[in-house]
Amino acid sequence: MKFLILISFLLLFINSFNAQEDSITPDISFNWIEQYYSGDTLLKKRLQSFYKDLNQVSNPFDTEELFYELRDLCEALTHGVDLDEEDGFESYENDMFEAILVLETFNLPGFDFTCAGECTMFYVRPNYEPIITAASNTQGIQDDIALKIITDTWGVVEDESPSFQMVECCACPGSNRLGSGEQYALLRRINQFSENYAVFIDELESIKSTMKNYILYNDGFPMDEAAVIDEFNLIRNELSFNEKELEILMKKDIFQSIALNYSIEQGQFYVNGKQVPIGCIAQLKTELNGDNSQAVIYLDRTSLRGCMNSNIAYPGGNEDALSYNINESLSNDIYKITVFEAVDGSLGGSADKIIVQFVKRDYLLDDGEKIYVLSLSKIGDWK
Repeated sequence: MKFLILISFLLLFINSFNAQEDSITPDISFNWIEQYYSGDTLLKKRLQSFYKDLNQVSNPFDTEELFYELRDLCEALTHGVDLDEEDGFESYENDMFEAILVLETFNLPGFDFTCAGECTMFYVRPNYEPIITAASNTQGIQDDIALKIITDTWGVVEDESPSFQMVECCACPGSNRLGSGEQYALLRRINQFSENYAVFIDELESIKSTMKNYILYNDGFPMDEAAVIDEFNLIRNELSFNEKELEILMKKDIFQSIALNYSIEQGQFYVNGKQVPIGCIAQLKTELNGDNSQAVIYLDRTSLRGCMNSNIAYPGGNEDALSYNINESLSNDIYKITVFEAVDGSLGGSADKIIVQFVKRDYLLDDGEKIYVLSLSKIGDWK
């Protein structure tokens, strides 16, 4: 009986597909919805509208809408399929493979009928080829650029994992390619696009979130350790890791070298339980004469003493005249602070509002060894 159903479907649609081989819209009746989707009329109408709209795309915003509609339709086709589950997995598996075989014969543009989870579940994944074709016919190139970024990440036929994650089985997160430079390059492409265009922003932000999650949760980093750390330092601010997420990362052996051992106690910065001298922080402030030349202070020991254990924390000045407030904590170990200095004369004192960040900086010793030194960087001013 099932064989006869398959033959009847093939005979019904072969002629119509041959007549429409040059059209993006398949001229079919969608009778298979009766067989596999309980005659879902809404699903049928959505599919018909999708193919109609593909031939009427006029601008990148139309392309974006169809992109998301394709994703939604794939989800509806995946979860709405009517397969026999009452008689156990063997019966379900037989029905699933038959459904895949039948539905794939229709060559529906945009839809790849397959299985997932080590082939234990029916799955429909997007094939973005018709969306790419539609984008090529619009005025402007922003949809073409965005789709290139997206398909470079997920594939033209969407894969279960992004290009920067190596997943060997459905039960494991896989290994992350951090250190190859791919994720930094991808972020630069996304940022450059987002600065110039206003389409596909949600999807591009989703890629950034996916990147962040795969860095946090994976089976390891196979690239060279130094390369992993270097690329992480390039992208960590852009991905806005919060304190809890950084704690998760620092538990991984490869990230131990960039652990930031500072804390805030009674409104002051401490490193390894020792208060950071105000003179170290004040070196970053803008001078009264307008000099703003100091970018970073080494707090920990380098080849010699860092500021935390220096003989003079504030060279050329009176450290007793200094104080500071922590005004606001931002993400990624960034803080807005105000540095105060009392001065003689009618001015009485000055206040400089600066933005600082705790970071680990590479430092090469004379024997060629590289160490990571906790440092305080000045990265801006605020009002």
